Amino acid sequence: TNSDGSLNFDFIKRGGDENKNPSFLYGFAEGLGESCVGYFFPYLTDNTNGISISMPPAADVAITYMQKHISGVAGVEPWTIAAGLSNGMVNTSGTEMDFTDEDLEHLYEMGANPIVRDINSGYYINSESTAQVKPVTSLSYIHSREVLIELENDMYDMLLRYHWKFNTPSVRAEIKYKADKICKEYLDRGALYDFRNVIDETNNTPDLIDAQKGILDTYVEITKGLAIIINKITILGTGKIQSSGFG
Repeated sequence: TNSDGSLNFDFIKRGGDENKNPSFLYGFAEGLGESCVGYFFPYLTDNTNGISISMPPAADVAITYMQKHISGVAGVEPWTIAAGLSNGMVNTSGTEMDFTDEDLEHLYEMGANPIVRDINSGYYINSESTAQVKPVTSLSYIHSREVLIELENDMYDMLLRYHWKFNTPSVRAEIKYKADKICKEYLDRGALYDFRNVIDETNNTPDLIDAQKGILDTYVEITKGLAIIINKITILGTGKIQSSGFG
């Protein structure tokens, strides 16, 4: 907090006031599993029988995420980004606090997911970061983890049917064909930008084959969202657009 007791979001981002030489700094989960965790803020307000209760946002955020699996709305997938006014709405009557633009910048930089209010629509999640803040990769975004969960499940179901079949070129070619078919479906549904599957003599060496092991290497490029939209408006003189050939 600041000297007047108000929250300092720069201190929150850094994990404490380093000028006071704290014995430790707060931070998000680190190591194995950090890309499976998302942090949401602030507390939400629930009005029940005229009584206002402030509670952690986890339950309401979970409902927002689960809506993707049960809504049946066309175009909504398990990996649809649960943020913004279209798919990130949270059913609450209020939040513990509102944020300034500067507060939101600090929260975004630290990888926290603020819940904010739109005056016309209500409250919504304004980010989808995981605890993997450094380095920033595809796994720094929750929807990427959701894509992988669904893809891994489909690949597992397909590969299970080849358990204890012979590791021959024809069987490997069949596996590649089905793996490509699965990935192509994810590409068509907007989850992937591109993919490549490899299961041949390059990654199934004689030593692996003799050990009765087979390897399918799947490389994917996960589609990203519009987290930040920049609208650049340029003012031109009369007739400039027509004469310059602007489309």
